[in-house]
Amino acid sequence: MFMEHLSISSIQSYHSEILKLLNRRSSKLWTLRLEQKKEKTLAKRVAAKQAQWEGKARELASQKFACEADARSMLAELATKVRSQHFACTEEVRKEEVNTFRKKGRPKQGEEPQVTVSYRSICQIGELDAAVWEDMKRKESTFVLITNVQDKVAYEDSRILLEYKKQISVENRFRFLKSPVFLGPVFLKNQERIKALGYVFILGLLLACYLEYRVRGSLKANSQAVMLPGKKQTTTPSVATILEIFDTIQVVIVGGTRLFPDNINRQALAMIRWAGFNPDIYLRPLPV
Repeated sequence: MFMEHLSISSIQSYHSEILKLLNRRSSKLWTLRLEQKKEKTLAKRVAAKQAQWEGKARELASQKFACEADARSMLAELATKVRSQHFACTEEVRKEEVNTFRKKGRPKQGEEPQVTVSYRSICQIGELDAAVWEDMKRKESTFVLITNVQDKVAYEDSRILLEYKKQISVENRFRFLKSPVFLGPVFLKNQERIKALGYVFILGLLLACYLEYRVRGSLKANSQAVMLPGKKQTTTPSVATILEIFDTIQVVIVGGTRLFPDNINRQALAMIRWAGFNPDIYLRPLPV
């Protein structure tokens, strides 16, 4: 019912004895959008780990061993660690022979060179196992939602998620009310007055939300956008942005007539129209 709206690819109930004892129910959710978002970060993490193992392999390859058994032992130790992290690797012990003479300079006629044999441990680091990579992506894009609502008929898993996602919207609205820019210190002692002021704040918040709703709806209907600082555009301005633009509106009075100055912010006038009003409301005489 709500799956398409929430962009959730998979949702299922998740049972836990501990949660059952705590009178809680949970849902395990997976979303393709979150997986696509996490994939880049996960790829960087895997690449960094692969580069770390490649560095260890180069460090080992730079060492020379006089004994082949020692070279194979060190190579096997590194390969075991690499494979434990689910990376592919190939092992090779290379034999190197170097001819040297006892003394520097030109060797004597008939002098046989001494052959020095050494061994190098070569470990080629491959890609991460494909099945492990898919499992990592799945885990990164899966999360568990826990609730104390036990009515699975009225509140199926997808609806619980929808209510959870709506919660941040409500919290952000009240964050607007808590801003000192819009709400200064208030000192009230009478409990009834405090309660009444709370209702006034909520009414103000409702009006602010409706203003935002009207502006966003007009922008969408007319395929327009609000220009922000930095030459950025948005079709979903916040109520704070809308009020900031309204604050730029100035009115001058000449001979008792209210007028907009020539350098009026044209976007502010457009904002008034997007809100569903005529800019002339600023030019009407103030009530006596």
